[in-house]
Amino acid sequence: MPSFKKLIKTLPVIKVEDEILQPGDIFVCRSDSLLAPMVEFIQHLRSNDHIGRFGHAGIIVNSTISFEAGWIIEEVDFFKHHNGQLVIIGRHDCMNQKTFDKNYQIIKEKYNGKRYPFYRLIFQISQAATNWLNDDSGVCSEIVADFCEKCEFWDWHKGATPDHLTDWICDPWQFSIQPVFMGWVNKNPYDKKRKRKKKK
Repeated sequence: MPSFKKLIKTLPVIKVEDEILQPGDIFVCRSDSLLAPMVEFIQHLRSNDHIGRFGHAGIIVNSTISFEAGWIIEEVDFFKHHNGQLVIIGRHDCMNQKTFDKNYQIIKEKYNGKRYPFYRLIFQISQAATNWLNDDSGVCSEIVADFCEKCEFWDWHKGATPDHLTDWICDPWQFSIQPVFMGWVNKNPYDKKRKRKKKK
C-alpha cells in the first residue's frame, strides 16, 4: 500500500466547473493556517490511531460557497478559500434540499458572524472538558458536527475534531455517508514539481 505522501501526489483536482459540490455536503481539509499545528497536536492526542492529517472542516452551502470557522465564522468562496489545499468531501445518503434548508438556517443563526473561539482549542484536549464548557460557540469541526446532529446524522458535537469527521466520512463500514471527492482544490501542487523534474 502506498504511503500517504505518495498517494496524495496522484489525487485528482476539483474545479468550480466540475459541479461536484451539493448543499449539505461536509468537508475536511489540510489547513495551512497558523492554528493548524495546534489542531493537529490535539488530534494526535485524542485520535485512536494518533493520526490527524486533516485539521479543518466546513459545510457546503451550494456549488461554490461553504460555511466555516476562520477568524470569523461565515460563508466564504470555497474555491478561493481552499485553493491548492487537499480536501475530502463527504455526502450523506439522507441529505436533501429540505433537510439542508431547515437545519443550515439554525446553524447559521447560531454561529454566523461570531469570532473564532480560540479558547475552545485548549479544552479540545479532553472530551470531558468540552462537555463541561457550557457555551454556544464552536470550532470548525464542532459546527459541522452540530449541523450533522441537527440533521440526525450524528449523535454529538461538543469536542468533535476534524479527525472524528474524517474517520466518519472514510469509514468503509459506515454506509450512510461516503467520500464523493478526495483530492486537490483547483490545482495539484505536485504537478508543478513533476514538470520541473522533466525539464531538468
